[in-house]
Amino acid sequence: MIQIQEFPDYYVDQNGIIYSKKYGKTRIIKQQNHYKGYKIVTLTNKESKKTLKVHRLVALAYLPNPLHKDQVNHIDGNKTNNVLSNLEWSTQSENQIHAHKTGLMQNKINKTIDRFSKAVKHKETNEVFSSLKSACVKYGLNYKSEFARLKYYNTSSFTQI
Repeated sequence: MIQIQEFPDYYVDQNGIIYSKKYGKTRIIKQQNHYKGYKIVTLTNKESKKTLKVHRLVALAYLPNPLHKDQVNHIDGNKTNNVLSNLEWSTQSENQIHAHKTGLMQNKINKTIDRFSKAVKHKETNEVFSSLKSACVKYGLNYKSEFARLKYYNTSSFTQI
């Protein structure tokens, strides 16, 4: 167990368990669920009361951060798995790339694409397709580009039916 900076009565271990040694007795602090899925604890000292994320407490106590990265990434993508071996320091960009690669986060266009599969008609030939995807396959067009042209810019070769 390592003492938590700014909170001398509290300690953290490598498994993400927070302990209090207030009043001369060691006890485990109950963790709450943050609205974004992280585990949090509320700690107090003489000057303040703070709610902190458990994974950050573990990383600050045990993980060296020579590159001064500002975020802590859960390697397995599970926000409640705060074991030291599952944590690493990262930049915001690295954290987002990891989230996309592991499927934890989709970009906005991918989310919209999943909901956008209506029939389309080619503007010049009037050929009808059951979806924009099938039209793009036939004409050798990039689906995401053509989707953006249809949905946002109104410059597509297709119209929605």
